[in-house]
Amino acid sequence: MTKRWIKTAEESGGYGVKSVETYKCMPYRTLDLQPNQNPIAIEESDERMKTGYMFGGFIGTGTAVLLGRADNMGWFLKWAMGAVDAGTPQNELEKHIFTQGEAVKSFTLEEDIGETLGRFLTGCVMKRLTLESVMTGPMLMTQELQYQKETLDTSTGIGSPLPAIRPFALHDAVVQAPSGTTLKAESIRLNIENTIPDDAHTSGSRYLPDISLEGLSINGELELRFESWAQRQRFYGAAVSEPTTPQDEVRTVDLGIVWTGPSAGVDDYRLDVILPAVMLTENPITTTMRERLKQRLTFEAIYHSSNAIHLYSADANYSDI
Repeated sequence: MTKRWIKTAEESGGYGVKSVETYKCMPYRTLDLQPNQNPIAIEESDERMKTGYMFGGFIGTGTAVLLGRADNMGWFLKWAMGAVDAGTPQNELEKHIFTQGEAVKSFTLEEDIGETLGRFLTGCVMKRLTLESVMTGPMLMTQELQYQKETLDTSTGIGSPLPAIRPFALHDAVVQAPSGTTLKAESIRLNIENTIPDDAHTSGSRYLPDISLEGLSINGELELRFESWAQRQRFYGAAVSEPTTPQDEVRTVDLGIVWTGPSAGVDDYRLDVILPAVMLTENPITTTMRERLKQRLTFEAIYHSSNAIHLYSADANYSDI
């Protein structure tokens, strides 16, 4: 079977300008990125059938699923969140802090099938980045992308080094609830979603002219072991020590999720999600005979100046090219 991989690099020359920077090469689980010519039918009174077609605005959309590793997720976190610091040296690793930016950068994605077949997707933007951990497999990192244009060309060949740090896993994770307690999560899902319309074409070209960045949402879902009514009280808008009925005002809670991966020596590869103001949006508990009790806790973060994702990796810099 022919080897397959993707390569990515930020577009330093502007939106949709093929990157000339060094590409990061990565294997993937699935890749489903498809172009759409948006054909427009020509229909008039002279014939019952369509008499022709014309092209509408070009757009490419789809998903890419990779394993969530400390040495392959840094750029994707930046392209989802928008901003990142220059990195702070630890011992063997660097600490990178990703925060909400007022703009997001585009990148070029190269899809290679063997050493000859290449497809270059330019003007890629991150509409949604999902990090998901369950006990039956490694962390999955799902990217929902849109891109401006694609070009078929010769593959540039496999790059090195390929990501080699083992993926994060559910058993690496600690879910930190309010008041310093921890929750027993059987699954964790975190979504970073940018509202970027794919139909914002303008006169003069079939291709999108720029990135029409609108809203940002950070939300997710935890599947928890049921051990008390504490999360239901927080869903009500009450603290654990307060009334056990629905309250009249929203009260946000702080939520932290930390994945501590393999050791790099003195440091550990690590991913910290820090959300100081979270609204609990759902808390269903479904019972079936004597099956173990679980509850689903869905949440959405609201704006807070301390919202951040920290990544400890060996990469020196994810800042602007």
